[in-house]
Amino acid sequence: MAFSYRAGMTEMTFELPSHDWLLEPCVQTVIDAVERDGDEVRIVGGAVRNTILGEPIGDIDMATTALPQDVISRGNAAGLKVIPTGIEHGTVTVLCEGRPFELTTLRSDTQTDGRHAVVAFGRDWRGDAERRDFTMNALYLDRSGKLHDPLGGLEDCLNRRVRFIGNPVDRIREDYLRIFRFFRFFATYGAHNPDAVALEAIKTEVGGVAQLSAERINKELLATLIAPNSVRAVEDLVACKALQAVVPNAVHVDAFRWFCELGTHVPEVRDPALALGVLGVRSRADAKVMTSELRLSNAMARLLETSLSVREFIGETFWSEATEYWQSLLFYYGREGALKGYAFASAQADEPLAISQVVDGLGRLQELEIPVFPVGGRDLIAHGVMPGVELGEMLDALKKYWVQTAFSKQKEDLLSKFLNRLED
Repeated sequence: MAFSYRAGMTEMTFELPSHDWLLEPCVQTVIDAVERDGDEVRIVGGAVRNTILGEPIGDIDMATTALPQDVISRGNAAGLKVIPTGIEHGTVTVLCEGRPFELTTLRSDTQTDGRHAVVAFGRDWRGDAERRDFTMNALYLDRSGKLHDPLGGLEDCLNRRVRFIGNPVDRIREDYLRIFRFFRFFATYGAHNPDAVALEAIKTEVGGVAQLSAERINKELLATLIAPNSVRAVEDLVACKALQAVVPNAVHVDAFRWFCELGTHVPEVRDPALALGVLGVRSRADAKVMTSELRLSNAMARLLETSLSVREFIGETFWSEATEYWQSLLFYYGREGALKGYAFASAQADEPLAISQVVDGLGRLQELEIPVFPVGGRDLIAHGVMPGVELGEMLDALKKYWVQTAFSKQKEDLLSKFLNRLED
């Protein structure tokens, strides 16, 4: 369907891809509730951008001329649940059948410090667009299907060109997180080469990331590492020294590039924490620094620890025809730990490994059954061992023996080994 749109003062038409979401009852209900008494509501940001690009849409965010208190009162009057999630910045979340819609009053930034902004509410759509980050995010769609493009963002969007609005240095100084957002957007939506003007501005302003919280960086960076164009994004992240400003040792771009190629063959190993580890973890000290600097979750920290253990376990032996080699990895580290740890270790090999060889190894780890140790603590307790340190040590010794015998010994054989040890 051809949608009309406004670019500056010029009315044009554009063939918008699938847009059924615009007609969904909840979208129209929320607009109906707020769009009255001369106020207007338009969809803005990700839903519009992704529709134009033919990408899946997530949240549907709206901009409005209505003041926050009016959004609240009108939403309540329509029987909708309203939550003042970011009231100081004009953002109110309206729930329709449990589905959240963020509505933000048109605003301009009157004061910024690189992390936060003081805003003034207004009714100027162009002014609202000018305080946003990228041109592809300054596109508005009204309920009739008219696309409003005050800053020429449609052309950038169609060409998958991530470009700062106005002067990149000014946009970055308003919020230094935009450095990492630039690379995430390029990795996710970009094509060809990153905007050269933006890269120069990032190099100039990279020192400002020191004032950002780890949690904000974490979210942007982890999403970048598994996006379609992550390799080029990471190359420039490192070239601009933005990544090193957060994690000094994260400079192993060749290993990351190899790891991403492996991920195209075995998607199960594509994991943002693992990608971070490939980039910058060569020791437990590195893992500790990365976990602390980026506030990684406990699950991510455990994955890095397990991956380091797998690397130590396999040493220089990245391939073996022996089934028990692969079974040992599965037995000690589980399916996920073995798969991701083997991929992690392979990416960090001293000499680049053949992708096909590693893919074959990962295939074995996916297909083989995980050996189940036939002896439990109760079996040893039944023979007089008291629960505690000694019990754990004996179980570990039996497990090691079982692995050395290629998992061939049955429960009776293992217990016999245990009883002989007691007699000795």
